[in-house]
Amino acid sequence: LVMRDLAESLGITHGNVQYYFSTKDDLLIAIFEQEVKRYTEPMHDAIDLATSRSARISTIFDSAIEEIRSDSTALWMMLHPLARQNESLRAILAGANRLYDEALAESIMLIDPKLSPERRLHIAQIIRMMIDGLSIQSIYDDLQSSEMLALRGELKASVESLFSIN
Repeated sequence: LVMRDLAESLGITHGNVQYYFSTKDDLLIAIFEQEVKRYTEPMHDAIDLATSRSARISTIFDSAIEEIRSDSTALWMMLHPLARQNESLRAILAGANRLYDEALAESIMLIDPKLSPERRLHIAQIIRMMIDGLSIQSIYDDLQSSEMLALRGELKASVESLFSIN
């Protein structure tokens, strides 16, 4: 990521880009914050419309699969392995994960408002880890194959069982 190249491709000056984003990290943080918001708001709305616990849990996974299959996950897929060697990038991705976990925990409150905030966050983190695994799996497996559909059903059932654990 070269800020000068970015400015040129946007048709603005390098100084203009630096006015809003003094570092590449600032730019990446802004991108990921926007992406988390773009992804979680419609998911939250869809969960709100679902009428049962199972349907709400399915909505979480279905919207995640839709996102995984889109081009918008390309940046995450490229940066994820680089974060192992770059502390700054690792912190940016960790921050994006925290935002996602918090947004998902809010949605989980719609599924079971009796859960404590800590429990909702733990369930959100477990779901995110499952979705991250699905993202990696999608590199070499068709998420629409019968085997993957069966496994997705197992993931949903596993998450559903988390709501009965106190």
